[in-house]
Amino acid sequence: MKSISWKCSNPYLLSAIDDEKLPLLPRSINALLVGLLNLFQGNGNLGSIYFVKALEIQEQTAMPLLKPIFKLHQVGCHICLGDLASAQNSLDNTFTDINPKQRMVLSLFHFYTGWLYALRGQLSLALEQNEHALLMNQVIKNNVGTVCCLGLKAQLLAETAQWEMAEQALLSLASINQQSPNKIYQLQYHLSDAWIGFLSNNQKRALAGIKQFLQVVRHEQIKFFLGWRPNVITPLCLLAIEHGIEEKFALRMMQVNALIPPPPKHLEQWPWLVRIYCFNQVQIELNGQRLKQEGKSQKKVIELLLTIIALGGQDVSGEKVCDVLWPDSDGDMAKQALKTAIFRLRNLIGKSTVLVSDGKISLNDKHCWIDLWAFETTFQELDDELRQNNNDALVIELSNRLLHLYQGSFLKQMDSGVIKFKQEQLQNKILRMLNRLTYYHEKRQEHGRICWLLDQGLERVPQLGADCQRLISYHQEVEIKGYASQQGQQFH
Repeated sequence: MKSISWKCSNPYLLSAIDDEKLPLLPRSINALLVGLLNLFQGNGNLGSIYFVKALEIQEQTAMPLLKPIFKLHQVGCHICLGDLASAQNSLDNTFTDINPKQRMVLSLFHFYTGWLYALRGQLSLALEQNEHALLMNQVIKNNVGTVCCLGLKAQLLAETAQWEMAEQALLSLASINQQSPNKIYQLQYHLSDAWIGFLSNNQKRALAGIKQFLQVVRHEQIKFFLGWRPNVITPLCLLAIEHGIEEKFALRMMQVNALIPPPPKHLEQWPWLVRIYCFNQVQIELNGQRLKQEGKSQKKVIELLLTIIALGGQDVSGEKVCDVLWPDSDGDMAKQALKTAIFRLRNLIGKSTVLVSDGKISLNDKHCWIDLWAFETTFQELDDELRQNNNDALVIELSNRLLHLYQGSFLKQMDSGVIKFKQEQLQNKILRMLNRLTYYHEKRQEHGRICWLLDQGLERVPQLGADCQRLISYHQEVEIKGYASQQGQQFH
């Protein structure tokens, strides 16, 4: 299997760029290669510097034939940096330098045009431009260009529900890779295969594909490539992270540029600045390290944090917080106590984490993960799925996540009226959902799964005792409790 071995080549390429003893053409090509190396490693700024260097060297020659190629790859650098407006400007500025007889350059222009259309969601135009690029690459027998075009084509066809044609494009990709195995070909194939699996709700296929893709890009330290799109990378990397597949590198792939949306609220594995656990036992983590709660003054600060969370966590009225924490103090004293506590809280968990505006307090959901937020998001997703789609695999995945989050009573160490109300509200939610899930699996005669769910519920909610008789009857139906639990775990 061929490996790219970029790291070994890099020092030699760098030294050759400024070696005036060498002819101008190889120097400019070396600058191009170093630019591509940095681009594929996700460093758009450095890649752009070397493409400009290649352009400067090329312009010293009598026939600057490679000038459009250097300028076109600047488009890729802008995409890597998340700047689509500059990418479009660079593409437009390159058009006047293109000789229609230079098929290699023209194919690259069409590919970048199609890629930009795809990034903007204009899929029909993207397919049209990409097809022009594909045909030209096939005529000039440029396998690298052909593979990039086929990868984008397969993905776009799947996104437009043209499944048969998407599979045909994928087969063409596989054929090229079999004839001349190459890591670039492999990453395009596995990514496209995973994306088709994801869009067709074939999670097994999606997981197999993204696993192979991430293994290739991690081995070669590739974080960006031609045809890279956040709407493809993000859901596939999230799927990988949730299933423990190449988690660290999947996170790095998702942190390439500003086009990647913020992580979903349920994603506990993301490198959040702050994680806060409220169910069963309170636990706060700062940059992955557990916070040791020390002293009476810090206890009041933590109490403030937990009260803000119980009141919703965002746009929480300062007056409401004062009523909960300082009910016996007059208005001015309570406000001063709140001001002091907020100051200490921001020093404790970060000024960017605790935001204050117009008398309202918010926890920054871009920096902060809270199990309550994850629970409520997951509950809503599961509720929607049970109402609308009844995708068995997704119902099981969401219910497993919900039970993982609900480890016991919410803030059980606190007893204010607001906290007790939230405790009862959340407990009623989990009881109702367990009841709905029981009937859902009962219709499918999945008795082992029901036993497992009720076992999990009894561990977390003592009030579920009223359902003990139902639990026993299901255990009897599958003969023994151990077998029932084992059956349930098969879905876990």
